[in-house]
Amino acid sequence: NRLRFGTGTNGDLEIYHDGSNSYVQDRGTGELRIRGAEVVRIQDTDSAENMAEFNKNGNVRLFFNNESKFSTESNGVTVRGDDASNVFLRFTTNGGTARSYVYSNTTQVGFLDPNQNWIVNFQRAGDCYLYGNLLPSSSGTYNLGSASYRWGNIYTNDLHLSNEGHTNDVDGTWG
Repeated sequence: NRLRFGTGTNGDLEIYHDGSNSYVQDRGTGELRIRGAEVVRIQDTDSAENMAEFNKNGNVRLFFNNESKFSTESNGVTVRGDDASNVFLRFTTNGGTARSYVYSNTTQVGFLDPNQNWIVNFQRAGDCYLYGNLLPSSSGTYNLGSASYRWGNIYTNDLHLSNEGHTNDVDGTWG
């Protein structure tokens, strides 16, 4: 049986069970609104396990296995990981193909490629590891350091220097 409200052959709103699943179906032209005084919570029928929670003038929380994993906050969002040390955001296509990750644990934060290999790894102790070349977006436009913020030491296997297209600030030579 179907419980129908409103006008028309099928009504504007139906509540029914099809033998396998239960439905609340809006057939009208307006919005389907669910109202609660302070909190609207969606829970599992058998265990009362939380699935989603919507708080008046507050946050929205999504749950996994009854643990809050994603919540909106006044200044953004909070993402909670599988335990106290691992959290990641996965970016995927509509088909579910992973494109990249933002990852954090107790000692590092950074970006991972689709195979979960590091792209950039910031160690909380201060070191940063780049797994590729660091390139400016245009040639001869940007500096590494400044007159006020200089690098302490440069360690390199080889150093290629060129001032082609611009005179040398030290001795005025070119090339």
